[in-house]
Amino acid sequence: MSMSKIVIRAGIGLGLAYLFIKYRNYLERCDHDKACDNIGFCGLFHLCHMHHIPKSLKNLLEDKEIIKVGIDPAADAQKLQEDYGIYRLQYV
Repeated sequence: MSMSKIVIRAGIGLGLAYLFIKYRNYLERCDHDKACDNIGFCGLFHLCHMHHIPKSLKNLLEDKEIIKVGIDPAADAQKLQEDYGIYRLQYV
């Protein structure tokens, strides 16, 4: 019986979530994106505070050589595509 192997050269954990921030007596939804690698680097990006997604972050997210993993990466990819124009998100 042969078994196929999946080889991942580089990968990051990706999670897109919502925060609610109090602003002038009302709550405002804020998207934030968390990316962590396998050596302990973890970045938290508050997308709602950015006027645009920085090119370096967009390049990281769209890099097909870096596999994104998480709880629901398909939903994260859909959200990033619809709200922020980030396409070609490679995930498992």
